Amino acid sequence: MSTRASRHASDRPRRGSPWRRGALLAVVVAAGLGLRAHGVARTPLSLDEAESALNALTILERGVPVGVYAGQPLFENTLLRPWPESLEYEFRDLSYSDRGLAVYHGWMPLYAQALSFALAGVSPDPAPVADAAPRPRHDEAEQRRRTLAARAPALVFAALFILAAWLAGRAMLGHDAALAAAALAAFTPPCVRVGAQARYYSATLLLSTLCCLALWRLGQRGRRRDAALLALALVLLFHTHPVTAAGACAVAALWLPVTLGRRAVAPLALVGGLTALGAVPWLVLTGALDALPRVPAARDLLTLEDARGYLVGRPCLVALVVAAAATPLLARAPGAAARGAARVARPAGLLALWIVAVGAAFVALAPAPSFYLWRLTLGFGGPALVLAALLACGAARAAGLPRLVPALVLGALALAPTACALAAARPDDEGLRSALEHLRRADLAPGARLYATPDQHLRLTLYAGVPVQSIAPVRREFLDEHPGEVVLIDGCPPRIGVDPALIEEAAREEGRPVSPAAARAWSQTLRDRLMREDVAASAASVTPPLGPLAPHLLRAVERARAGAAPPPGADLRWQNPAMYRGYEATSRRRAWQVFAYRFVHPDRRTDAHANYAGRLRQARATVLPPGWVVYHAPARQPVRRSSP
Repeated sequence: MSTRASRHASDRPRRGSPWRRGALLAVVVAAGLGLRAHGVARTPLSLDEAESALNALTILERGVPVGVYAGQPLFENTLLRPWPESLEYEFRDLSYSDRGLAVYHGWMPLYAQALSFALAGVSPDPAPVADAAPRPRHDEAEQRRRTLAARAPALVFAALFILAAWLAGRAMLGHDAALAAAALAAFTPPCVRVGAQARYYSATLLLSTLCCLALWRLGQRGRRRDAALLALALVLLFHTHPVTAAGACAVAALWLPVTLGRRAVAPLALVGGLTALGAVPWLVLTGALDALPRVPAARDLLTLEDARGYLVGRPCLVALVVAAAATPLLARAPGAAARGAARVARPAGLLALWIVAVGAAFVALAPAPSFYLWRLTLGFGGPALVLAALLACGAARAAGLPRLVPALVLGALALAPTACALAAARPDDEGLRSALEHLRRADLAPGARLYATPDQHLRLTLYAGVPVQSIAPVRREFLDEHPGEVVLIDGCPPRIGVDPALIEEAAREEGRPVSPAAARAWSQTLRDRLMREDVAASAASVTPPLGPLAPHLLRAVERARAGAAPPPGADLRWQNPAMYRGYEATSRRRAWQVFAYRFVHPDRRTDAHANYAGRLRQARATVLPPGWVVYHAPARQPVRRSSP
């Protein structure tokens, strides 16, 4: 028997092996879903997730995602567009076209969430009644139901993503690569983290992997059916993450002529025509062609230093692309390594091309507000995992290792950090629950206006069931002159830490030393005390009130203020260099201020110049246990004019 025939015979599955492979795949999918479902209903939605959930609820109300919910406009993006017609708002939101339709994010994940809400019995909240006091409508059970319904589609997409990685590995190399790719897709920490978020992330991983699979099959066979499947995947990807879809189209235009030669003309025309048919009408009918060019592009705010920092921080990704580029050279070398590289070279070339082209498309086309560096990886994360599986399996075959070794090794390497991250995770919901409970018990006047800092307003609206508007776009004149009660919820007031060593040092100077345990306890107390002092300086009163402090604690507080410095790694500039370059963003408070006002002079609109500063001087502030602050500015008394 020839070498090629014997190799093919060894690759032929043994009797019963499909059942074993199916059972292994089912275990991997179930384990991956189990990791993603950990705390899925217990942990409240994040800001971005609440944004998508509210857009989905507008679909149930209007049939399409619109920029109005519960009778008030939605604000999600950086502020830039003036709104001179509005008495209350200084700006419009960039996420919506002039026709009021959501155009900043793809619609496919939003409709999936809307379907999930409908099946779960979650309905949109009505606009508040003018003569009724705003009060949260939803209890804890309803809040959990909203959370689970919003995240359920992401879990479905995550399961399909694991299957797509398995299919891609099988089509490109074989069953060993299929299982290794599925293990990486199931257990890799970033995939687990985004696989349960109520956003477009999980669907993007799925569709980008399916596009690579369809491209590979079309390049191998050139059939119309494969071209139609690729076009369908591209259309769905466009309606999920348009930037990734643009990079995918570039990959198709480069890859198919290489693999099909002259036969590529008809498939390219079919793919291009069907994709345009599924994308162009949406661009025209929604007004996206007019709205999206108004969004600031990240490319105008980036430097080569950003690219260097991204690549230096991701050596595994760089090594993956370099290894893929080296496989054609290795295939020409003698020995077993050449045979493994020859089988992997062509699919590795496609996947490496995808990584480079989609990454370049993100840099060239992504809006500045969305240019968080981890999102750059999102568009090629799935294909990169498949590439890692192919290279590992090719090396294992060359070394003569058992076929299950790559899947076991890669799965274990991916699962270990994921398990550690899940074990250390703590739900960040105490502040949200305290704020909702405070609103439920507060004696608010009918027609009171509820506002919040932009990091929390969408979450409060979704879980309270009453509109809680972002304070950022509101006119200062409106807040100063509004006659009714105004409530502002600050989810990230400034906080200065007090090092326990300062407390021990000050206590020793006073001749009354304290133990390290007592110093740590006082550190937390003084941190809250410093926050209440800052709140008291901007409001008429603060609850709980400030009490006296011992001299050594006062000395520690003074030294903490004098030496206040942000913690290492707190600067958010390296998370989104386009938005934060040139500005300090070392705290959550400063982060939302810079993000909201990045293009309209942040320094003129924050701190003492904030639009709410004047109205808060008459407010009573309540500090909630986790550190949130609720300001109640009372209704203004009408001015009485003396008779002549």
